[in-house]
Amino acid sequence: MSGIPIDIGPPRPPGPPFLRDGFRPFFLGATAWAVVGMVPWLLFWSAATPTPHTELLAMRWHAHAMVFGFAAAVIAGFLLTAVRNWTGRPTLSGVPLAALWAAWLVARIAMLVDAVPLWLPAIADVAFGTGLTVAVARPIVSAGQAGRQGGVLSKAATIPIANTLFFAGVIGQWEAGVHWGLYLGFYAVVGLVLSIGRRILPNFIAVGTGHQGPLKNDERLD
Repeated sequence: MSGIPIDIGPPRPPGPPFLRDGFRPFFLGATAWAVVGMVPWLLFWSAATPTPHTELLAMRWHAHAMVFGFAAAVIAGFLLTAVRNWTGRPTLSGVPLAALWAAWLVARIAMLVDAVPLWLPAIADVAFGTGLTVAVARPIVSAGQAGRQGGVLSKAATIPIANTLFFAGVIGQWEAGVHWGLYLGFYAVVGLVLSIGRRILPNFIAVGTGHQGPLKNDERLD
């Protein structure tokens, strides 16, 4: 591995280390949520405690917590770091990064508090997804990589759209929104995993097998 060049992207901005890179707050948040979120989920699933909002059945709460809570935080941490390396342009840091992370965190907490109306986590969560999309789109567009990174960007943009449909369903604006929102969000996450995997797996395979030269990769699969 010592012979492989590593692109570290542009210099890190000044400020608290926790807010210098997108992966720091969001990977920490995703890890904490994966652990902490199990407690209410077990209580909801065992019927020991009712879900915080009557509109949220236990399975709906859990599905939303995994797709738009855990997975979306991992995606945010990855994209805010990877896009900087892909484009050579800075991504969110400092106060803007803290604000984006706060929107994600407020949505997680508000979904657990019955006294909080559902429109509050809806606004916070959709603002987080929309803010993430804008934050990664700006360096991609400014670097002239809209075409190359369009597949990744379009999938990231699908997440807040799916979240909007979900909340429209649970609030009662469109009954089918819960179903369409959860499945659209789920497939957007799967699509991102496949898109990124298609990029990095050939390099890992080449290094692991000692293969010389580029591996064949059908561009049509993108």
